[in-house]
Amino acid sequence: MKKEMDKKMVNSIGDFEYTIIWMSMRYWMRNSDLYETDAEYPSKLLERCWDGLSEIQREKIRIDIKRESETGWASDKKRVNELMNTFYNGEGSGLLFTPYPKCDDFEFLMIRMAISYACGRQTIASSTLPGEIIEHRYEFLSDDHKNIIVSDLRKYLDYLKNHNIDPVFGNPMIDNNTWLKFMTALDKSEHEEVELINGEKVTVFRTTSLRGHWNEEEKINKFSMEEVVYPLESYLKDPHREIYVLKENIINFF
Repeated sequence: MKKEMDKKMVNSIGDFEYTIIWMSMRYWMRNSDLYETDAEYPSKLLERCWDGLSEIQREKIRIDIKRESETGWASDKKRVNELMNTFYNGEGSGLLFTPYPKCDDFEFLMIRMAISYACGRQTIASSTLPGEIIEHRYEFLSDDHKNIIVSDLRKYLDYLKNHNIDPVFGNPMIDNNTWLKFMTALDKSEHEEVELINGEKVTVFRTTSLRGHWNEEEKINKFSMEEVVYPLESYLKDPHREIYVLKENIINFF
């Protein structure tokens, strides 16, 4: 019972926790009070995480806030100043790190903000975030959590469409498929049962992906958008790998 409880708790600030702290903080600094975030985000973040961070991680946070204060043209100066006051005075506050449940309300808010920060960017950290969420938090996400994430991502694509921007996540060749797989895997309405030629029945989901095929005549890769079928269980077990089902191995969809 104790091991099961420990599994559900964040007992220390690891790489994943630091990633969502950093990305959610970046997002919070660049969005006005009109957005649906927690007005007490800085103080709650300080209380929850500060004592669990290493001195190097604390210094990285301070440097990032300071840099945003000096050069962040798109940031909300009021929010940046609030983070400056909170984290530059955080040392010696006497707060002690206390384990907290994975995907409780505040951590889910951080995950949601981190996703909103990362989904349109073109960096390794942004591209790997979906897989890290699946790897570290999928089993703790409720159906409501999954639906909210899917809704946020679809709203992002709609925003791009409405502003005459190609509706893709980040770079279409590098980032987009990572995010499409993540969004579709979380959306139960997109799951289907298929029968394979070996008689096995598996749950899958389908997305489009920009894929290259070698053109021998021109001696180059030719890229085109194609539908790809992914086995859900394989994706959830190893989200960082590109595991898919060949269409010729599928007898039919149910």
